Order: sequence, then structure tokens, then C-alpha cells
Amino acid sequence: AYQYEFDRMAPGVQQQEGVGYMKELVPAVQKLWAGDYAHEGQYWNFPRATSVPKPLQKGGPRIWVAARDPGTFDWALGIGANILSTPLSLPAAEIGVLASKFNKAVADHPGVKRPKFMMQRRTCVYDKVDDWHLAVEHSMNYGRYFENLMQNIGSVKNGFPEAVPFESVKGRDNYNPENIRKNLMFGTPDEVIEKLLDYEAAGVDQYCLGLSFNLPFELQKKTLRLFTDEVMPFFAQRERETQQLAAAGY
Repeated sequence: AYQYEFDRMAPGVQQQEGVGYMKELVPAVQKLWAGDYAHEGQYWNFPRATSVPKPLQKGGPRIWVAARDPGTFDWALGIGANILSTPLSLPAAEIGVLASKFNKAVADHPGVKRPKFMMQRRTCVYDKVDDWHLAVEHSMNYGRYFENLMQNIGSVKNGFPEAVPFESVKGRDNYNPENIRKNLMFGTPDEVIEKLLDYEAAGVDQYCLGLSFNLPFELQKKTLRLFTDEVMPFFAQRERETQQLAAAGY
């Protein structure tokens, strides 16, 4: 959660403590799915209650946990949750760093079935190589709103955060246009395929398109169309070929 929200709703609480709230609440939700349950904890307290109607899935729906630090990976694996992670705006090497945390958590829980591993990046797919400027511009401007809330270094008026100056943000290298173009999932279909191969090589099962960074709606639709029509078929064809080779005994 953003530091802005903690300062507004729970003064004195640092955002790093937010993981404690999640770790206490998620098992409580699972117990609420199972039947009547009352909770007395460090962060949460509520009288006997349950969910109605009950989940159709045995044990409840599969939970996805957003994780970047090793402790959250380990905890999520321990409760049988799937993992969603993000390299943020960091270089491609961060994909491997996150994958290493995931693999260690899997190895540390040999009795737990390997969960799904998903990664998210801001994504924009376009026709021409030179069309990258608009996606990068929107990503940089979105970051100014994001840093405001994350660091609580600006104001919020009428529900909209102020766009803080780049001089105020941490990790300013992440706002270098060339770095953004290279690190994020921005590119033509062929460029995006090449970038996705890094995720595949790291053992990522699913990719989540991050489109919510003030990208114009028409560009979001175009990204979805190009991703569906020109990126996904590449991986679908490879999957078919792999299955055919396996069926042939290779």
C-alpha cells in the first residue's frame, strides 16, 4: 500500500508493516469461507461471521499474493497461494532476481504443489519501432503520480494525486527514457516477443499486461489487439510444436 494511505488512515504506520496486515487477514478470509469464524489478532478483530454464499471451490478460490521480498514469497508458498510479482521499472536482470526468490521458496516447501508464477510489467505494443516515445512519456508521467503516493511527497486534491517533479523521486535512473523503453514491455510485436522470452527462461508461467498507467484508451485497445493477434500466436505455435514432439517420443 502507498505511504500516503497509511499516513492518512493509520498515522505512524510504515508501509513496510502492511505485509503484516495481509499475512494476518488472508488466513482469516480462508476461515470465513469455511464457516463461522471470529478473529482476535494483532491487527484485526471481528466477531463471529462467515461468507454467504460459500465458494464453489473446495478450500475456496485460489489466492494470488503480490510479492517482491523473500519473506512474502516464503509465506505465500506456505499457504499454497499463487505468486504475482513485478520487476517494476528495473532492468531485465530483476526478472531473474524475482525468479530466484520464487524458486527458493518452492524448494523450501517440498510438500507444497508448485504454484503458478505470474509477472506484470507496464505494456504497450505498437506497429512501428519509432512509436515508443508516447508510451515512455505516459509511463514517466504516471511515475510522478505514483511516487507522490508511495513516498507521500505531494498532495491529493479531488481524488487525484499531484504530479511531483522528477527531482523529488527516488531512483531517478528508472525515469531515463531509454531505460524505460528497454526495461518495460514496450515495443513492436517482434520486440515484445524477444522481451517475453526472458520471462519464459526465468520460469514465469503467466504474463500480466500492465495497461493502467494513463495510457490513452485507444492505445490500450491497440496493445491488446496486437498482443492477441501477433504476440500470443508465436508462443501458441511453439507450444503445439512441443506437444507434437512429445507425442512423437522426442
